[in-house]
Amino acid sequence: APKNFVASLDTQFRMHEQIMNCISDFYSDQIELENGLICGIKNEMNDNDFNVKASRYHGFNAVPFIEPKNHAIWVNVETPEGKLGTSYENTGEIDAIKIVLNALTNAEGYNKYSNFFTKDEDKEIGIITYYMPQMNNIRKSMYPTFSKNEWKNFEQHKFENKYNIPLRINTVDRFQGMERNIVIISTVRSNKQFIEEKGKKIIIDNNKYPFALGFARELQRINVGFSRAKRLLIVIGNEKHFSHKPEYEQAIQKMHRIDIAQIQNLIK
Repeated sequence: APKNFVASLDTQFRMHEQIMNCISDFYSDQIELENGLICGIKNEMNDNDFNVKASRYHGFNAVPFIEPKNHAIWVNVETPEGKLGTSYENTGEIDAIKIVLNALTNAEGYNKYSNFFTKDEDKEIGIITYYMPQMNNIRKSMYPTFSKNEWKNFEQHKFENKYNIPLRINTVDRFQGMERNIVIISTVRSNKQFIEEKGKKIIIDNNKYPFALGFARELQRINVGFSRAKRLLIVIGNEKHFSHKPEYEQAIQKMHRIDIAQIQNLIK
């Protein structure tokens, strides 16, 4: 179409500005966005009154993991990935998700936040990943005793986990178009990989960039994942591995960064 017929939407109203800043570099090639992405809720996003529609305040405090000022967090996990056919999993990141959920639900301010909301959708924590086997493993880990009937009627049983909170676990692709106040992402890929050799599991280097990043070499997929959260984005992944791509390195630098071992020390 002729350029005078085209206008670009440049203002977003979903997420806190900190989260938006993590994806802003993904739009650097769009010349129509002269000023980059614009946050349409900037004036009210830090209001600590949950009744304010544009507030993206959460109020969680569990130093050094999180403070009310943190809305985008990268949790460094360096466990190896495992290959399953043409797909991947990372069991160490599932352990990290549990540690993060423990720290989050025990953080100062979490009960006040959770008790305020009445809709399940507002209470739900989204847990998303780029690989189907990882999604299935996360589901089994969060709901280890579920029968086929309970999975079939999941909406009635989604609170029945160790944390007593509703979880929405899916792949990033299936989560497209959805949003949640809190989203945890398992990136899966790592600079180390488990392989089977002569009946034994050994660890090898996974350093054939950009292919070693898998789906993450596509900016659009990472953009979808990072932009699902409204109040709090927590990305679990290997910082060194993903920093090989400049756009991700810039995004990580804009987040509050912490190692999983530091969060684990919070759990008594």
